[in-house]
Amino acid sequence: MEFAFGLHPREGSTAPVTAGLGLPIFKVIEDGGSFYEQLEYPGRRSGAQFDPLIYLPQFTTDLSLEWVGTGVVVSRSNFPTEQASLNALWEKISARRPVGGSVPQRGFARVVLE
Repeated sequence: MEFAFGLHPREGSTAPVTAGLGLPIFKVIEDGGSFYEQLEYPGRRSGAQFDPLIYLPQFTTDLSLEWVGTGVVVSRSNFPTEQASLNALWEKISARRPVGGSVPQRGFARVVLE
């Protein structure tokens, strides 16, 4: 997990190697009157290591229910100019799942690695 998200292996599981890397961030956003659960995280680019990692974002509304990846829209982008040095090995990944016309009461998200 530390390798996948750019965490420092000798400084605890929450210390990123550099700014812009680190654990996934979960939030609810509003776009055009609809609400989405969004998970943002750094991902290693294909070809940046020997065996490519596959990042699978999943969401659930209740931890006793099944985790799902259906209906999730994943987009990838470069880091901004001030973090451009990351772009050779890393990309910013955003996974969004629509939740309707109101803020959900609760939600959970995770990234499964293969």
